[in-house]
Amino acid sequence: MTLEIWLIPINWSNALIYLTGCGISEESQEVLFKPFYTIRADGTASGLVIVQKMLGEMDCAIQVESRKYEGTIFSIWMPVGLA
Repeated sequence: MTLEIWLIPINWSNALIYLTGCGISEESQEVLFKPFYTIRADGTASGLVIVQKMLGEMDCAIQVESRKYEGTIFSIWMPVGLA
């Protein structure tokens, strides 16, 4: 995992979290932030839902980019005052 933080000149900062591994299929990406969606038998699927909700309450956002078998990038956008 790698973490980068960028300051964007439009008063936003962007934290990029790079995850190496098998990536996430397009089908799974479409439901990744929905409650109780999981592909693991022992998972609760609440982690990303909670993260998205908490970020939204702070006027922040989270995005995911992934290609199966190539890894995943999570982008967290924050107003500069919160970074």
